[in-house]
Parts: sequence; C-alpha cells; structure tokens
Amino acid sequence: MVARVLFPSHPCRGNTITPPRGRPSVHPEELRVIMEEIILSDNEIHMLNALASEANETAQPVENLLLGRELTYAQGLSAIGYLCAKGLAESVEIGSEQKRVLRKLGQEYEEQGLPEKRLWQHLLEKGSLTLQEVNAWLPQSEAKFTIGMFLGAFQKAGYIAFANGKITPRQQDMPSSITDLQRYLKHVKATSERDTGNPAEAEAEKRKLVEDRQISLAGYRLTNKGKEQARLYAEAETQSMIGNVTREMLLSGEWRNRQFRPLSVVAPPEKRLELQHPLPRFLTYLRCALVGAGFREVSSPILETQFWNLNVLFMQKCHPVRSP
Repeated sequence: MVARVLFPSHPCRGNTITPPRGRPSVHPEELRVIMEEIILSDNEIHMLNALASEANETAQPVENLLLGRELTYAQGLSAIGYLCAKGLAESVEIGSEQKRVLRKLGQEYEEQGLPEKRLWQHLLEKGSLTLQEVNAWLPQSEAKFTIGMFLGAFQKAGYIAFANGKITPRQQDMPSSITDLQRYLKHVKATSERDTGNPAEAEAEKRKLVEDRQISLAGYRLTNKGKEQARLYAEAETQSMIGNVTREMLLSGEWRNRQFRPLSVVAPPEKRLELQHPLPRFLTYLRCALVGAGFREVSSPILETQFWNLNVLFMQKCHPVRSP
C-alpha cells in the first residue's frame, strides 16, 4: 500500500491542515506538490518516522529502528533500502564485531551432513560394508579422509567391528562425537557465536570448518532531503492509498472516501517481447529450412494462401473446393 496526504480540493471547503505548534506553517498546496514528487509506501513511511525519531543525528541499526513497530526485519530492511535509493536515508558503518561463521566446507557439512554421519547411517541401513564399498559410496574427496581418520577411531571406541573383511556396527545409536559436531555446526549457523559448552568446538576448529571473522555493522540515518520529507509528513495527516477497487468497496461505498495510488507518467514503459503469430512463425521456419537446404527464394503468395485457406480453416483433405 502507498500513502498520500489528503488535502482539500478547494481552499474554501475547509479541512485545512494546521501544523503543530513550534513549526513553520506550510501551505497545503505546497505540501501536496512537494510530497507528490516522492511517493512512499506505508512501510517506507513507518521507517522514515522511525529514522526521524531514533536516528535523526546518530545512525542506528535496523533492529533498534524496529522496536515497537509492527514490521518484520525483512520488511524494515527492504523499506530502508528503498529510502536510501530515493536519497532520503544513507548507510553508515557504526562499528564492527567478531563473529564465528562457517567456512565453505562447514556449510556443506551443515547442509548435507558430516561424512562420518552419512557413513554411519548407510552402515546401519546395509548392516555391513567392506572397505571397497565404503570407498565407492563416499565421494572421492571424503573417502580417504573418512576411512583413515574415523574407522580406526570407531573400532578402538567399540562402535564398529571388523570381521571377515567387513565392517559391522556394534550399536544402533550414533556416536556422540558425530552428533556433537553436527549440532555445533547448526549452532554456529543460527547464532554466529561460539558454543564453549560443546566438546566438538575444538574438533571443528581443527578440521577448519569454522572461523572467526570481523563483520562490519551498518547503521542508517536521514539525509537532509529525508529530514525535510519527514518534517512534511509530520505536519500532515496521511492515510493509506488503494490501488485496486474490490467488490466490497463498491458495495459499501468506501471508495468514495479513499485516495487512489497515482500513476507515474514519467516512468519508462515496460518493454515486452510479444509472441509471434503462429503463421508467420511457421513461414519463417520453413523459409529458413528450405533456403538452408539450397533452394532459391522467390516471392509468391501461393504458399501462404494455401496454408491459411486450407489448413488453418480445417478444410478436409478430399474437399472438392480444395485444389488437387
């Protein structure tokens, strides 16, 4: 929805706008002309007011601007992005903080599962596996590492047994080292923080699945143009505008008291590549195919008339009017 200031159509009809005390008086017509130059949506007006009250001089992060407002983080961030594009707000770096993030390999393991976790699930499903089957089932980049590092450790811990060249599990529960590391990766992705209580933190650092990265924090504040726009919106009463008239609006007559979203006549028109008519499209394809085969092109309406009169009009093949 887009908001627009309501002004009287004629100064003699009353309902003039009285600005708050302490602010210079602005003529309604001047307000209308200035505010119609930049049309803002409801969310953009909410964030414009939030910037005017919270970040007039000092830049504030989006989280602080959304306090007490019925907007999600995505809606607020999108609205501020549009305000910046329209020159009403600007982004400023307000600091930085160190966060723990997943590296590329850690992201793959968090989404697909650790190779030892996938191998354990496959082992429980099959009942037993040979080393050749393990090597063939795992990706080549993971097979050597997983076999050399984990199978021996699992055998010493009593999780698996080697007998007759086959690996068999000795328990149904997944080893705690696997579940702890998988849980740690999910925790880092969700919070970007350490989990000192998880024993798998050292293992994740050893395998270079996570790293500490310095993240810049962005804040937003109004520009001079934005301050002027916020002052104008504060001096006038606004109501939501509508773009489509619904059946309920027509029945209740609500549309009579509502303002409609204006259309911009200066916006560049949309370029649409319409579909070509089937007949010229077929003729172009046929002409290119025949010319490509070596035939010489001549000008004649016979082929076009024959196709349109006979095939498109669904004339029967043995119809007497049809030429032999």
